[in-house]
Amino acid sequence: MDFGAGGGSIKILAKKPKEVAEELPTQEKKQEKKQSPSSDPEKALDDIARRVSTVKTTGSVFTWTNVNYSIGTGAGEAQLLHNINGYVKPGTLTALMGPSGAGKTTLLDNLGLRKRVGKTSGELLMDGKNLMPDFERSTAFVEQQDIHDGIYFNSS
Repeated sequence: MDFGAGGGSIKILAKKPKEVAEELPTQEKKQEKKQSPSSDPEKALDDIARRVSTVKTTGSVFTWTNVNYSIGTGAGEAQLLHNINGYVKPGTLTALMGPSGAGKTTLLDNLGLRKRVGKTSGELLMDGKNLMPDFERSTAFVEQQDIHDGIYFNSS
């Protein structure tokens, strides 16, 4: 690997403020703080367990089976994906990892129905049912080049 090779990214280091909130308070959380006594640790643990179990049981499971993708080239047809299977469960973080050129973005583009060129086949299901027509409008993924500005950092 050549770590000195060029690239399109820059590193910005910013000072963290003295106190950084873990998350922005919502109206619901503000009301909960007023209503529930914070001195009861058992109640706090029960509340956390309830929230975690709610996250894990709500949502939909997205599955894909035998996903194939081929694209026509001047010299013929190149198959970029070959019988890819997988799933994503609600309430979990899923990472798709691999070396450059392994087909990660190609797979995600096909799963998100973003590909407009080439031939895609396979079965994409949400909770065991065919995808709704508006599926591609409600899906997203974070790309490597995406820039995410910290909302808790002060620029001064």
